[in-house]
Amino acid sequence: MRSGMAPAEAAHATMDEVGGALLSIALTLCAVFIPSAFLSGISGLFFRQFAATIAASTVISCFVSLTLSPALCAVLFKAHEPHEAQSPSPASRLLRGWFGRFNLAFDRLSLGYGSLTRRLARGLAVVLVIYVALICIAGFQFWRTPTGFIPEQDQGYLITIVQLPPGATLDRTEKVVRKGIDIIMTTPGIEHVAPFVGLDATTSTVASNSGTIFSGLPSLFNLKLLRAGDRVSLWLQRHACVGAGRFLSTRRSCRSVQRRGAAAALAS
Repeated sequence: MRSGMAPAEAAHATMDEVGGALLSIALTLCAVFIPSAFLSGISGLFFRQFAATIAASTVISCFVSLTLSPALCAVLFKAHEPHEAQSPSPASRLLRGWFGRFNLAFDRLSLGYGSLTRRLARGLAVVLVIYVALICIAGFQFWRTPTGFIPEQDQGYLITIVQLPPGATLDRTEKVVRKGIDIIMTTPGIEHVAPFVGLDATTSTVASNSGTIFSGLPSLFNLKLLRAGDRVSLWLQRHACVGAGRFLSTRRSCRSVQRRGAAAALAS
């Protein structure tokens, strides 16, 4: 428009320059995010809505940028008038001075970026080498990154929940918990226990008919102790009824990677 073009012609010329860039950006973002919507497992559950939102917003933004934005520019922009024909006020002079410096700095930045781009385009071989190096580094990082989206954590203990009938007193629950401790401590592979009478760890509630026993394992890198931990779980399942109480759940968070690591360490 500064060179004398009408607003509609300037809008058309601008879209001829940036239209291809807008399409390439939109297609690149869609190519990145749309495939993540088809991931399976917990990763897919986390990424599905995110991918659909980003892809849809990218398509809408590209459509608006190619249609509505240039149309508004053609309608709202006015023909450029030389500054000499205007009689600016003191406030407009101040603003014009600030914007003039900004435009000068921006023009220098644009010219520098264009010069750097031309130099890089001439050194195509160097750019390709750097690009291949970046791809190799990214591939190495993907290779060394754990494959699981949420890595399983092994805290090295068993959790046993004791549940008595509703209305059971705290003393009755304590007796059942003590019987459970006697069974656990006589099982090989248990290093120590931490009982909590009146606590249900599964629901994080306090009740007189509930109890929780944390059983610590010495080391998960010892295969014998791993098998001992399995025997503890089996023993507790077989002795589900202790006195008037019931051991409702016995769980253990064991990571399969650590099992393979322990077996490999013993094999070596």
